[in-house]
Amino acid sequence: MEEIINITGVNTSDFINQRTGKYRVIIKVRAGFMVVSDVEQSEAIKNDPSTILQMFKPKALQAVEFQPDDTKNWITVFARGGKKVHTIDNDILRHITVGTINSYFFDTTIYNMSQYKAVGAKTWADKAFTQNK
Repeated sequence: MEEIINITGVNTSDFINQRTGKYRVIIKVRAGFMVVSDVEQSEAIKNDPSTILQMFKPKALQAVEFQPDDTKNWITVFARGGKKVHTIDNDILRHITVGTINSYFFDTTIYNMSQYKAVGAKTWADKAFTQNK
């Protein structure tokens, strides 16, 4: 497992921890109110949970919750309010790319050029929080 390099100061959690389970999202629709929606579990999401962050228009996604298969509890693994990302899970951080951040979260606290430099990211395809070789 790759080591996470996080100089942005965003709070992290380790709830997903490569487990399988269900995801649901809270999105802000064009009319201005929040909607909860379940996300279909796919092999792509199982291997890379950061793909959920790319499923909605920029600024629409507010939170992602995860329910591991062995529990009935929903756990927040990504939350943002306005321009601040309050928490993000380590499994999402391991996979998130510069392109995802630049396209969907360009005005938030995880958009940080110093962070990209710290991990050696040079293109949008590079990882944003793990060392690029």
